[in-house]
Amino acid sequence: MKTINFHAILPIRHNSFTEIENENYLFCLNNFLDNLSILLTHIAYNLKLIKVERIDLTSKTEELFNLLNIQRLGSAYLYDFFNIEIEYNFDEIELIKANPNLKITPDELDLEPIGAGALVISLAVQDSLILSSIAFPGQLHSAIGRVNTDEHILNTIDEVDGFANNVFYDKIYGNWPVLKFLDIQKVIKWEKKLGLFSQGVGANPVQKAFSSYTHILKQTTVDTFEMLFWTMQGLEGFYCNGKGELRNQLSEKSKIFLGNWEDTKNIVGHLYDLRSKFVHGGFPLTGGIMILL
Repeated sequence: MKTINFHAILPIRHNSFTEIENENYLFCLNNFLDNLSILLTHIAYNLKLIKVERIDLTSKTEELFNLLNIQRLGSAYLYDFFNIEIEYNFDEIELIKANPNLKITPDELDLEPIGAGALVISLAVQDSLILSSIAFPGQLHSAIGRVNTDEHILNTIDEVDGFANNVFYDKIYGNWPVLKFLDIQKVIKWEKKLGLFSQGVGANPVQKAFSSYTHILKQTTVDTFEMLFWTMQGLEGFYCNGKGELRNQLSEKSKIFLGNWEDTKNIVGHLYDLRSKFVHGGFPLTGGIMILL
């Protein structure tokens, strides 16, 4: 068994334009950090959280920018930066048992824990944010992070962005059901029962919906049509039985949760049409940017 300590540098964007947004952001952020040890161990049994430290930009700005390849100073101050120290335990006996035909030299075996650990940690931190985004929809948005050791700069941690928080909480959608924050530990137990991560493929309606939601979280708010595609995939997977008029099924069944909307336009049906045009080549394209007519 070999143990290596890694550092995961994670930028999380402020949601603090108003007092209530700031309160919600801090509540969700602190809950995420308080439960990070449980989240990481849930996702990868061979990880152990050592400590989490907030990075002081005034003293480590240049070092941090070089590590994360940040070019613009102004944008960096929209984020809180955290240094997450994580212990990774590599069992070479289990590696050989799982891969009996694996041919690996002693030198490669020395390097294997570093590469394997960096990959496991980058994915585990991202998945921890995804689970937190199920507990706190639209509240935590990360930028690209980095996994490193004291000697090596290694894997990136992909951003978890997804929907802006006003999509879920803005008063203009006041006739929709109120979203509540969930207990992260209950979400972990629910995910384990659902098999969202362990199975890798969504088979039943709930799995399909949340698999699509995890894809949405990996898009930024400027990736409008990618978000639309995965949103409609999730809605179809959840509401539709694959038979009959899918557009009407979506429209009628979504009202069970969302209720009727005041606009006479079939909103969900319109989104379905947009997605269909995008998928089947009916959308006008110019310079890689799609035009809404």
